[in-house]
Amino acid sequence: MVYEQRSAKGLAIEGITALVILAALLFLFSTSFWISIPPNSKFQVGDIVVVLLTVLYIQRSEQLIPPLSAVASLALHVDVKKTSGIFYGFLRFLSIVVAYFSLRRTSLSFLTVFLDQNNSQILYDAFFTTLILLHVYSTVKRLVH
Repeated sequence: MVYEQRSAKGLAIEGITALVILAALLFLFSTSFWISIPPNSKFQVGDIVVVLLTVLYIQRSEQLIPPLSAVASLALHVDVKKTSGIFYGFLRFLSIVVAYFSLRRTSLSFLTVFLDQNNSQILYDAFFTTLILLHVYSTVKRLVH
């Protein structure tokens, strides 16, 4: 069995390229590619695609942390744990923001089955605000220790 060795820089470039492609697809499926099933339904084919693309985006951004940390720590002559913590915090924050915007329509369509439109929006915004604040706290805690 032959294993291919790849540089951290190559992995970082590949990962960033994948994230850009996924972000473009997320944008397209979040804004214009909609097919209702059945007609006049709140849920659409694009909703499933958006959820899957969001999950892929989050996975790819998590896989990008080690190569980016290695490249940055070598270039800046900084401890790899510190750069890893910074990249982890930034990419996780970016993933939460991407999930907030891309899953909004799908989540609100689901929530309005149980709640009215106003309460659905409040619940959705409160959930992501809490998630971001917990993430900021956890990132600061990780970097301080």
